[in-house]
Amino acid sequence: MPTTRIISGRTTSTRVRIQAQGGGTRDLPVAPPQWSTDGGAEIVQLERPGREALTRIEGPKKDTLSFSVALGNIDWTTSIQHQIDWLTKQRDEGRRIKFSGMPAQFSGWWHIESMPVEVTQMTPDHKISRATVSFSLVAALDFTGKVQRTPPPPPKKPKAPKAKTPVYRTHTVVSGDWLSKIAGRYLGDINRWREIYNLNKDKIKNPDLIFPGQVFKIPPK
Repeated sequence: MPTTRIISGRTTSTRVRIQAQGGGTRDLPVAPPQWSTDGGAEIVQLERPGREALTRIEGPKKDTLSFSVALGNIDWTTSIQHQIDWLTKQRDEGRRIKFSGMPAQFSGWWHIESMPVEVTQMTPDHKISRATVSFSLVAALDFTGKVQRTPPPPPKKPKAPKAKTPVYRTHTVVSGDWLSKIAGRYLGDINRWREIYNLNKDKIKNPDLIFPGQVFKIPPK
């Protein structure tokens, strides 16, 4: 009976290129440092004397591939929003993609099953400048024959989604700063200083007394 195999390892290339079906490419700045694959499916034909061969898929599911990669620029004020939007479009439109720079066993076509993006840095105009993208891919099989499948196992209960940690801008206090001045700069209203105070009560003992070098979180505009 076929068994599922789990393979994991590290890439040796310093760059991975993603090619989309129908045209278009994007480069990942570095190859994903680690990847894992769950390969358990294989299309086989069973010969039957005097009858048409029976074609079916052996194994629990199609091959899958997963890895995470950090995207971003050295200059954090430069947006990578266009790269995220391009990848999201390939996922949403169900386009097949392939990789160069990955191990040879991953040279085929893949569909993006999920692609959560963890934003780690925003530009001054609130666009993504740095993020970690986690790819979950499933092999795109080119097969048009008759396929017999065994009934799939009951679906697993979905895990409760993890609460997302808010991403805040920060401000380092310099000589001459006060909370109203910081609120006017970042929030456009000096009267919103109390929002900054409430968000940083662990650092601000007296809202009228702040010190150079303190780093405050700034609430959304």
